[in-house]
Amino acid sequence: MRVGFIGLGAMGLPMCTSLARSFEQVLAYDASDAARTRARDRGVYVVPLIDHLQDLDVLITMLPDGGVVRDCLLGTDGARAPVEHMLRKGGVVVDMSSSSPVDSQCMATDLRSSTPNAIFPGFSPAEVF
Repeated sequence: MRVGFIGLGAMGLPMCTSLARSFEQVLAYDASDAARTRARDRGVYVVPLIDHLQDLDVLITMLPDGGVVRDCLLGTDGARAPVEHMLRKGGVVVDMSSSSPVDSQCMATDLRSSTPNAIFPGFSPAEVF
């Protein structure tokens, strides 16, 4: 299984490190050079660019908020969704970010329309009160 992990901060780094001990193919990315260095120092295989996360069975995000998730997975320039290039057919996206339920619901809708061959269990419908 080939796993991608985006977000190597205070919560993401320990989770990614644990995954890297359990799976042979874990590729990690963070926008911060310092975060990538810390992960590399812990034995995590870190890619220098988000574009290098490709051919994944599972993509996990652990990011500060829904806006950052949206930028990483759907892009900001209206081009094809970056996530389309990251996942194998039937790939799974698991978002463990600090996103509001409303953001997660909107993201699920947008991802399903842009990437119909993927599964998004982390973006489950939730009732918002």
